[in-house]
Amino acid sequence: MSARISTFATEVRWLLWALLVVAASIVVLPTDGQLVGEGVVEVGGLVTALLALRTQRDLLRLGLGTILVGMGLLMVPDVAQAVYRVGFGATMPGAIWASTPLGMLLVIVGAVRVVRRGHRLSRDGWVEATIFGVGAMTPVVVLLILPVLDNTSSPFAVVSTLLLACCQGLIIATFARLLLDADSRGPSLLLVGLAVTFSTTANSVNGIAYTAGVGFGVSAGDHAVRVLWALTYLSSGAALAHPSLRGLLVGWGRELSPVSARYKVAVLVIGLLLPATTLALCLALGARQYLWAVGCFGFAVATLAAIRIFSLLIRADAQATALASLTRADPVTGLVNRRGWDHVLVEACLRAERHEVPLSVIIIEVDGFADHAAVHGPHGADRLLRKLADTWSAELRAGERLARFGGAQFAVVLLGSEQSAAEVRADTLRALAPAPMTASAGAARWWPGTEPETVVLDADTALYLAKRDGADRTVLAEPGLSGAMPGALRDLQLARQPIVRLADDAVVAHECLSRFPHTTNIEAVFADAHAKGFGDLLEATVVSLSRPTPGSELFVNVSERAVRSTRFWNLVPDDLAGVVIELVEQRDGLSEAELREILGRFRSRGARIALDDVGSSATDFARIASLRPDVAKIDRSLVTDCDQSAARIDVLRMLVRFARAQGAEVVVEGIETPGELEVVRGIGATYAQGYLLGRPQLVGAEPVAGLAS
Repeated sequence: MSARISTFATEVRWLLWALLVVAASIVVLPTDGQLVGEGVVEVGGLVTALLALRTQRDLLRLGLGTILVGMGLLMVPDVAQAVYRVGFGATMPGAIWASTPLGMLLVIVGAVRVVRRGHRLSRDGWVEATIFGVGAMTPVVVLLILPVLDNTSSPFAVVSTLLLACCQGLIIATFARLLLDADSRGPSLLLVGLAVTFSTTANSVNGIAYTAGVGFGVSAGDHAVRVLWALTYLSSGAALAHPSLRGLLVGWGRELSPVSARYKVAVLVIGLLLPATTLALCLALGARQYLWAVGCFGFAVATLAAIRIFSLLIRADAQATALASLTRADPVTGLVNRRGWDHVLVEACLRAERHEVPLSVIIIEVDGFADHAAVHGPHGADRLLRKLADTWSAELRAGERLARFGGAQFAVVLLGSEQSAAEVRADTLRALAPAPMTASAGAARWWPGTEPETVVLDADTALYLAKRDGADRTVLAEPGLSGAMPGALRDLQLARQPIVRLADDAVVAHECLSRFPHTTNIEAVFADAHAKGFGDLLEATVVSLSRPTPGSELFVNVSERAVRSTRFWNLVPDDLAGVVIELVEQRDGLSEAELREILGRFRSRGARIALDDVGSSATDFARIASLRPDVAKIDRSLVTDCDQSAARIDVLRMLVRFARAQGAEVVVEGIETPGELEVVRGIGATYAQGYLLGRPQLVGAEPVAGLAS
């Protein structure tokens, strides 16, 4: 079929050019020639469409066949007028005009069938198209319909005029809606737009003539109007004959694109402006008797626009609510996540204060979750979390709300429960953990007049105590400052591991390491602290408590995330002489320029700079060259069993040489065997650190209450 369509398109192209020449010549022809020329172009446009569509019966069944019959009936009076006047020298019988209203009715029916059956348009965009159609009907009604009705008493003319208005309005609205669809915009739709423009202009010219009292029309031989009607039929025939018509009607089987918001706004604005434009024309022509109609159309357009704006506001509110629900939902368990928990807690505190009822919070954590995840994998860990969420959710009572707090931690808010009742509820929930898993919990009460975050901090501190005391238990938060201090801060202990100078095996520095009595997973503690909002405080506390001994340096780990905090810099001492700030490898979005500025702040306080875990990332060479650290610490992953791998020795030697060429001293970490130590000595490293040279030793618990406050 595509080959035959292409053949017809070639024949049609020549026919359309010939018809266009005839339409243009109407202007210079005498009256009889104008009638003949108009009839020829109208019949030619219809023949053009029939030639292209006769092999595409599916499109004819969609409603195009009805439209073609209607177009044929509409042109009957024009053709008959030419035949009677030129061929017989007589006047056309008035009965022939009866085909006009029938043709308009068929065009309306066909257009409705095309819209309903042919094109799969979504409902979105029809309001804007309707506003455009109503706005476009304002000049048609005011400048054509009403003047004709005022100047005729014939029922036939009244019916024809009203049908013309309905036909024009439906076609304009449909064209506007098709224009909003990206898949519909093509040559065929452009030609439809030209036909709508020509016909609307012809009607408006006639209406202006009636309004101005000129009294000319098609029957009076107005050249411009004849040309416009000829071009209307020519554009309509070309639109129906163009191969893109199938894409316009059935979308070539593709899914339709979303309606363009830009085009919707443009269509809506034009529809709103047309009544005002018509008002200006009425005033210019002195047709004040029609201002009431302009006002009616203006009111209709404004009402539709208000309805549309109201519906958009409702939709935007619904979408905002749905988006908020998505951002506040945990993707694994479906519970409220940490962001949603903050909203739930604030709302619960307001209700507790308003109704003068107690409020308590439980934070419950699965014991040994990391080990469980290591054995069963991430999918097994997620299954456990979902099972706990389902089990605990089924156990909730009125006034209780469960959320996933992060990792293996869950939080429960209990509106109307004292702290003692919260302890009982925590034990009940812990008992529901599937064997052999256990859970620990911390419970605290919120007191009116305090921030909602305080009760979370209290419950988290109690949870720390439960984990420290052996887990599988519930601990109530104690009142006072100790209950408001994060457990990681209160339980923080410091250890020091020696760093040896390889030239003489002398201990010349130490690394300060954080230790916590309830866990050996130090990275998880710091990650949890950052997630709960006091990670910067914890890191600043470690730096503040790190006091080097005379004649020795002390290396202290610091993360990018912490150094972004103003609170961190307020807590870090102004004098950091003897301290080596060891920037950890994890990035947090800072550019190299921002990092250089921050490292300069440390240097201004007397500290030196070290890069940690060098060799664990492909970008480490670039970071050394950019940040120019004083010390580069080579990651232990390259050191382990290096005495048994020539390739690792080559990599270590290359790293050491590059770092020293950039002016940095080199510390090699993780040395645990004599063989590894011999390799490190041979590659030219400056210092070494590892269990073989000295294990970390606790230096005693330091009081941190003053720093935390």
